[in-house]
Amino acid sequence: MGELERMLVRARAGGGAVAAFNVVDDNSMEAILTAAGVSEAPVVVQMSVRVAEFWGFARTAERFRLLRTATGADAALHLDHCPSPDTAIDCLAAGWDSVLLDTSATDFADAIRATRRVVAAADELGGDVEGEFEPIGRLSGDRPPRTETDIAQYARFVEETGVVCVAPLLGTAHGQRSCANDVDVAYARALAEAVRIPLVLHGGSGTTGDVLNALVAAGVAKVNISTALKTAYRQACAIGVEAGTFEPLRVLEAIRGGVRAVGQEWIDRLRGVAWTAHC
Repeated sequence: MGELERMLVRARAGGGAVAAFNVVDDNSMEAILTAAGVSEAPVVVQMSVRVAEFWGFARTAERFRLLRTATGADAALHLDHCPSPDTAIDCLAAGWDSVLLDTSATDFADAIRATRRVVAAADELGGDVEGEFEPIGRLSGDRPPRTETDIAQYARFVEETGVVCVAPLLGTAHGQRSCANDVDVAYARALAEAVRIPLVLHGGSGTTGDVLNALVAAGVAKVNISTALKTAYRQACAIGVEAGTFEPLRVLEAIRGGVRAVGQEWIDRLRGVAWTAHC
């Protein structure tokens, strides 16, 4: 069992979910790991393919391990939305804990073949794979109601690939926007019962309150937070230069503080979900 699977299985057993934060550099990574260490809560630190390739897979893994040790955080390093099996395998070989193989641009048969290949490599390397074969866009919009056929397709995908978690289309979308009216909690519950592995919620920044609680109770065990961190990063940059003089250290300090605050907020929010589930 890899780090990601261990975290998610434990979260589901406790009725909660793990926050997964998309960081962009060492500074934002350290901010999230510091919040996790202080809170004694597990987190997933993840990067987009573009960011990970900019810094380098091996360098990022090394920095992550050093910061994880320094902060005492219980954390896994994850590659988000990777469409290339070769890139995903290279990332795992460089020491990352897990990857999301995003096969949403291929047909279903190819999605299974590609995902199965990465899962086989991950098994040899001690890593985990998150699966996705439906595109999760930036706007939820109108969509047809989900059916038993959709659920059966997910069950087949999970059975034939061996992924440890799966990212379905639940009505949320990437970007910080309210999606309460689009989320299908009943479908999430039926899907979780069929696939019998944790679900992953993408577009978590716009999902709060009762909707978030209901999705976690239904089977979501990983909640992705990206836009909320980008917003904190952008606001911190503005604060860092608002005095009219550019001080790089002031900007970096503002970014670290802002990202850590958002990380702490979401860690506490998901911890509250677990408490609510037990009441």
